[in-house]
Amino acid sequence: ILTVAKTTFDLSSSSTTIKVEVTHNCDFDYEIDGAAKEWIHHDESRAKQESASSVVYFKVSANENVEARSATITFRSSNGANQCQVIVNQAQKDSISSQSQNINVDYTAQQLTIDVESNTEYRIDISGNNTEWIRQAGSRAMEHSTITFDIDENLASTARTAFIRLVSSSTYAYTIEVIQEAAPHHIRLVIGHNSSSME
Repeated sequence: ILTVAKTTFDLSSSSTTIKVEVTHNCDFDYEIDGAAKEWIHHDESRAKQESASSVVYFKVSANENVEARSATITFRSSNGANQCQVIVNQAQKDSISSQSQNINVDYTAQQLTIDVESNTEYRIDISGNNTEWIRQAGSRAMEHSTITFDIDENLASTARTAFIRLVSSSTYAYTIEVIQEAAPHHIRLVIGHNSSSME
């Protein structure tokens, strides 16, 4: 007999330790497949082995990649007659990015389009001293997406700034600064003409 109580572990991207409970009536060993040996390690300090059941711990490193990863840990009896497997699935590190992080626009009303690459769902927050002048236009897609914002004309004599934050469900955030120029300053000159007459 050689079985495990749990065959699949679905993990976040953070580092953690998994506990594998093994029921057996024979000696056994384990093998971590391929490249997973770089991010899954046996925690020998916490191992607990008895005649009919054992608890084996594995340390899982944080996933710093932008793609999820999976590994198989195979348990085999010493005589090779029995085996069972544990699947470890680890989520990717959230990533939101854009080639545009500081954007300057002129004072006129316009639409601003930002290309975004992401591997996670995110919400859009707009902050600043006064953000009524910029707002998201329509909806967006996931993964490689284009977000459009409507920008009102700036009639003031000073520039204004807004910060667009793209925030994932795990609170990872990517911030884009938008600065709109002030309206051109016009000076109106009124030139008077005085005339006089002599008698």
